[in-house]
Amino acid sequence: MSFRRKTPNTTPPTMNNNMNERVKQSAVAAMRSCIDTLSETASITQSSVLPHDVSSSDTEDDHAYACQDVSSLTSAHKNAIRFMRKAKYFVARRKFREALRPYDVTDVIEQYSTGNVDMLARMKYLQLRLDKVLGSSKTADSYESGLSLASRIVKIERQVEGLDVKVDKLCQLANNVLENRPRHSSSREK
Repeated sequence: MSFRRKTPNTTPPTMNNNMNERVKQSAVAAMRSCIDTLSETASITQSSVLPHDVSSSDTEDDHAYACQDVSSLTSAHKNAIRFMRKAKYFVARRKFREALRPYDVTDVIEQYSTGNVDMLARMKYLQLRLDKVLGSSKTADSYESGLSLASRIVKIERQVEGLDVKVDKLCQLANNVLENRPRHSSSREK
């Protein structure tokens, strides 16, 4: 079945209107071939996909979708299809216009600066947390705060060094005492 609609030729093409008429005719021919292709594929796919034996529990609405060609669609279905296509078109057109809208430079700079400030604040917060856990490379006096893990470790290391010095002094005293003691004991024996 062909869906070609006969177009009436009301005016013969003139020299001024000749180019427009050729474009219109080629567009009409392209549309007709698309409609023919669609109708053939619709009848082929619908007949091959749909089951042949339909149960009696199906409603009348289900049978409306089992049409063999486009011509058997009801006007309500055609209007619904038109509405859906127009809605998709208007949404796509709106998105396209939004994409084409030029950017205001002040808005772009403002968004960039607020994003940059926010990013710097987050980086500063993370740096403070890292300094608390790991500590940063600081001078010896800056470890007196005691907040970071590194300052606590430095404090313990200093205490260990102090204990090491005290143990060394005690070892030297013990060695001196032991060296002096045998002299006194040997003199008593004589």
